[in-house]
Amino acid sequence: KILLSELFGQEMALRRFEREAQTVARLNHPNIIQVHDYGPIGAMGAYLVMEYAEGRTWRQEMELTRLSAGMILPWVMQLLD
Repeated sequence: KILLSELFGQEMALRRFEREAQTVARLNHPNIIQVHDYGPIGAMGAYLVMEYAEGRTWRQEMELTRLSAGMILPWVMQLLD
């Protein structure tokens, strides 16, 4: 994943990104994508190397399927876990 922004020219924003990437990299849960590496791309952005998960996003699923509460509840329970 590549994040491009004028904010990454600011040292404070880059440090915040690095702290967040380090925190996520330490998490280990079946419902959280694993972060393997991260770093700056000069002053223009940063990158994350993450585990690949095949499938659709929640947004894509909601656009393609009429979701019932019975379908959504297990997703929300996984999110809260």
